[in-house]
Amino acid sequence: MGKDSWIYYAPYQDNIYQAFIDLKRAETIVDIESLSLFPQRYAGCTLDEHLVERFYEADKRYHISFGELPFDLAAELPQHDAIWGYVQMYIEMTIQWEQTDPQQPRSLPPQLYAISPITLSREEILAYFSQHVSAQRQLIFWISIFLYQAPFNDQTVIWPLSAEQILEFFGTSTPTKELARSLENRLWDLPLCWYTILYDGDRPSEILFVGASGD
Repeated sequence: MGKDSWIYYAPYQDNIYQAFIDLKRAETIVDIESLSLFPQRYAGCTLDEHLVERFYEADKRYHISFGELPFDLAAELPQHDAIWGYVQMYIEMTIQWEQTDPQQPRSLPPQLYAISPITLSREEILAYFSQHVSAQRQLIFWISIFLYQAPFNDQTVIWPLSAEQILEFFGTSTPTKELARSLENRLWDLPLCWYTILYDGDRPSEILFVGASGD
C-alpha cells in the first residue's frame, strides 16, 4: 500500500492545538489520529546535538526507563527551546488521549489537568513534575522517543514551518489561501507532515495542514 496525501484548510483560531483537535474530530476521510502537533511557538528551533547524544547514551544504559539520567534534567531543559516543544507536545497529547477514556488512569501531575499547559511557565511545569517521580520518569521516557524521530521525516508529528521555510516556499511571510491553492502540486516539496497559518491581508484567516498517511 502507498501513502495517502492530504491537504486540509481549517478555520483559524489562536489556539492552534485546539484547531488541530477540532480537525481530527471532524475529519473522517483520512486517519490523522496518530499524529501529534509540534507547537507553533517553537517553529524553527533546533535540537542541541550534544544533549541528544546524552539522552541516547543514557537510554543505552536503560537509565531513561527508570528516570535516572546522568545529568540534572531541571537544570538542562530550560536552556533548550526545541526540547520544550517536545515537552509541550507530550503533555497535550497525553491529556487528549486520557480524556477520551474516563477510565484511563491519569499519568500527569494533577495541576496540569486543571489549567491549560500552554499558559504555564517552564519553571512551573518542572516544579509539577519534580513533585511526581513516576510522571517525571514517563516524561523523560517520551522525550527520548521524540528525540529519536528525525524531524520532517516521519508520520508521527506534524511540524510548523519556520519563518525561513514560509518565506522561501511562498515568497511572502503572509501567504494567502489563494496562493497556497496555486501551489498545491508543490506542497510535498516541503516536509512530509506540516502546517502553517494563512492570511487575508495581514489578518490570520486559516491554518493549512499538509501530510501523508499510510505505509
